[in-house]
Amino acid sequence: MSGHATGNYKDRHVNQQYNSNSSLHYFIESLRDILDLDSVAVGDLFVTDDQGIVEYVRSNNYLSAEELHPGKMANQDQGYGQAIAQCLTSLSVAMVINEDTYDHHLRSILSIVIPVLHKDQLIACIGFLLDKNDLRVNVDMIQDIIKTAAQASLRMVEARQTLDEVQLLHEFYRNLDNSAAVILLDRDLKIVQTNYETDIFFGVGKGQLNGTLLNSLVSSPLNLSVIEQKSSYVEYKTRGRRIKSKTIFTPLLNTMGFHLGWRLTISPSSANRQISTASPTLFQFEDIVGNNFQFSRLIKLARSVSASPSNVLITGESGTGKELFAQAIHQASAYSSGPFVAINCAAIPKELIETELFGYVPGAFTGAKKDGNKGKFVQAHGGTLFLDEIGDMPLELQSKLLRVLQERMVTPVGGTNPIPIDIRVISATNQDLEKMIREKTFRSDLYYRLNVINLTIPPLRERKDDIPVLIDYFLDKYAFHIDKGKTRFTKSALQALQHYDWPGNVRELENVVELAVNLPEQEVDRHHLPEHITNYDNSHNYENSEFLTLEEMERMQIIKALRTFQGNITHAAEALNIGRTTLYRKIKKYNLVRLIDIGEGGGKNHEN
Repeated sequence: MSGHATGNYKDRHVNQQYNSNSSLHYFIESLRDILDLDSVAVGDLFVTDDQGIVEYVRSNNYLSAEELHPGKMANQDQGYGQAIAQCLTSLSVAMVINEDTYDHHLRSILSIVIPVLHKDQLIACIGFLLDKNDLRVNVDMIQDIIKTAAQASLRMVEARQTLDEVQLLHEFYRNLDNSAAVILLDRDLKIVQTNYETDIFFGVGKGQLNGTLLNSLVSSPLNLSVIEQKSSYVEYKTRGRRIKSKTIFTPLLNTMGFHLGWRLTISPSSANRQISTASPTLFQFEDIVGNNFQFSRLIKLARSVSASPSNVLITGESGTGKELFAQAIHQASAYSSGPFVAINCAAIPKELIETELFGYVPGAFTGAKKDGNKGKFVQAHGGTLFLDEIGDMPLELQSKLLRVLQERMVTPVGGTNPIPIDIRVISATNQDLEKMIREKTFRSDLYYRLNVINLTIPPLRERKDDIPVLIDYFLDKYAFHIDKGKTRFTKSALQALQHYDWPGNVRELENVVELAVNLPEQEVDRHHLPEHITNYDNSHNYENSEFLTLEEMERMQIIKALRTFQGNITHAAEALNIGRTTLYRKIKKYNLVRLIDIGEGGGKNHEN
């Protein structure tokens, strides 16, 4: 007798490749090749998945009448359906005689269902229907044959999966774009392999992401409908921050056309902001942490000026987050699609800063690159140039910088043809530029060109109410890369941190939290903190000092009044019994502009 198949398993699963179980697929294909039904018996054969849904049918007689086909649940009123249910429950061989059927011709049918386990997991059930009255039937022999065929098929499954893994890696490296972050995913969206750019993008070591589910690295879980679009904008959680990047999903198939996984490519234009010569642009305003009243108002002001193309000067002590604000402004501006290029004017030798900024043509000087150098201004074209530590710009270069800012043209060293540029310039400094102007170490015309919009970031000692929320933010950031539960600070440790004045500001606090996360203890107490924090004596602070100069006392009273009246100039002046104009002058003298309520009439005029 020749059997026939009901449905075509292989073709059906190619159409459903993204949802297929590869182990089951390979098992059935191998079983079909190994098991010659005619040599076994005259009965019917079927295979279900681990939920009892039929995946394959070879019918000689009985199942054809039942119209059992792939994708159908077994009829629980029939013996084979009862046998499947028993097998799924017990994970052992189940045998049921079809005695209760209304069709007397089928009352002699014996249903045998055998579980198939792969790596201790149920992947399938093999069912066999026989006529117990058929003298040719030997139940024990048939069971042995099917079990042997099943074991052989499982060995074939393991061999095929090994080949798939090899082919998957081959497809990953074939035409690999090393200018982009590329990730190899299996069918379950689990990371199998990453390239160097991916490790840089996420800030992890080589191979550290292997075995990680992709959805643990994204803000919103990805489903197959998104992935099958082949291209989508995905927001990634990278180094405790979020960045949205265009992502391409390429399905990877084996030689049979069966789906193996995906190659995920974070588009170079998006990833290169993180990994190219341009500085990483990782921060958005959502990443700036703080609930302090004055600090929240500063964030609001920075947001509002982001839409403007005007130059911005950010002032504040080291470690307060000046570059964080610069990046957030860039991300919220019309220049966000372009690069964010940063240069630290204090870190580059005086004799090199001109070529770094303006570039040079081939042969401009001995040792010059044969292709020349574009320079930071040209690199930043269409984006933002961040001039950090602008107060350290050599005086002799300030005039050339001013000319570039005025003309929006840059001439490389050794060149004669100016290059037009379209950029937004953000500068930052921890120095008193007005004092430097008086000392003739900084040009006043350059200062006014840079200081169109001024943002002054308060030191951490003036926003200590933000310390707890900053600690939580940094704990989440560093716990992301360390396999331990969330670290917590005791009340005693928090009190010590609140008492300390943080000369290194937020950057110093971040370092302390990172140290705490790396400690073996889950709970950080006061004695775990650095000694310079626990032994800190802030008696030298103005507020606790026994001896104050008149200027120090005046500054303290102005700060107190502005904080009491939430930056309202009119009310603060009345409380201090001085005129508004006088108060403005003293606010500028003591660099307290950040405490002014810019929504109050006088403050708005001051800003303008």
